[in-house]
Amino acid sequence: MIKDKLTVIVTIKDRVNTLPRAMNYYKDFPCDVIYLDSTSEKKAIQDILPHGYRHVPDKNYCEKIYECCETIKTKYSVIVCDDDFLSPTGLEECIDYLEQNPSCVSCRGQTASLNDSFIAVESLEYFMEVVFPFSSECPKERVKYAWSHFNGASVHNIVRNDVQKNIFKFVLDNPQFNAIKFFDKIHSFMTAIQGNSAVVPVFFGLRSDESKTGHFVSSPKLKKLWNGHLNFKDDFLDVDLKPMQEIINVDRKFIENIFHELVNGKTMDDDIDRLFELDLVPPRSKFSYSEYLDFTISGHPFDFIGAHGCKFVLGVVNGYEILLRMGTGGDIYGDNKGYEKWYASKHKTKINENIVINTLYPTILKKNLKEISKMISFIERFPL
Repeated sequence: MIKDKLTVIVTIKDRVNTLPRAMNYYKDFPCDVIYLDSTSEKKAIQDILPHGYRHVPDKNYCEKIYECCETIKTKYSVIVCDDDFLSPTGLEECIDYLEQNPSCVSCRGQTASLNDSFIAVESLEYFMEVVFPFSSECPKERVKYAWSHFNGASVHNIVRNDVQKNIFKFVLDNPQFNAIKFFDKIHSFMTAIQGNSAVVPVFFGLRSDESKTGHFVSSPKLKKLWNGHLNFKDDFLDVDLKPMQEIINVDRKFIENIFHELVNGKTMDDDIDRLFELDLVPPRSKFSYSEYLDFTISGHPFDFIGAHGCKFVLGVVNGYEILLRMGTGGDIYGDNKGYEKWYASKHKTKINENIVINTLYPTILKKNLKEISKMISFIERFPL
């Protein structure tokens, strides 16, 4: 049970339309849930007990979360947006893993994203972590790995709460790092200093990529909020890096080297190429091939211009096709002709079918499709 072990922290900023479904979904969640609302005007919040709502209009992102983590009593915390749906069984399995592996300080599973007309299952970054797992007793090696294989989703890992507090305190003590496009990298860096992170083969949750959610990072107000004018690639090396050097006892050259590894992405690309030496596609998936396969994501149509498009359908739930995400991050398609790597992998080294489904695609297990169906029921009951 996760009730006495985990606190879910839901961050809110300038969005109203996502709250009814989020608050109703988490209303009967089997652990503490705290809503941190930075919107200037307090919401008319009803029926969210036994969970907590905190109106913190004068606090920035790092301030409100650090102060919240200082007050909670649970061993673990997880931070999510107000359009994310966490899986209670996935959380429990992640906590079980952390309990059995004291050198590991954070953990997550596989996620899926809800788009306007389909669901996309996380693939390459997740596969890399479960097929080529990494751990080390050396903080420098962990930091180097964390940035050479950077995944911004790690800010939403389950984290030991004392580690979480240290991460946010570091940013507050060193405000040059308190910028939206720096923060996920600093979070990854500070987590790695304190211990290993793990990705385990469980369904972790469903996040929204619907066009009507109004994502904070795409808001025109961004440059005025959370130092949104700073760009990691262009501006990071210009800030004072000494606090990072001192906390891990390295010179500036070490920070510059891991920065360049993160930015150029070559190490991760090489490991992805290693993945495609394996048969990565589920045996029962349906491959659709079309001269012009047109998807729509966040209102922006995409075509494989001058090429052929394809999709791998892993299943259907509540009328939504479940698609394999062929690229990294939020990239549904991969690069132009990236689908050819996937199709070619069907002829590479075979993996036991049970391992493929249970390890690479836990999201499409029957028990997890039932959880997704429940999540979608809240989405349908409380439309945006």
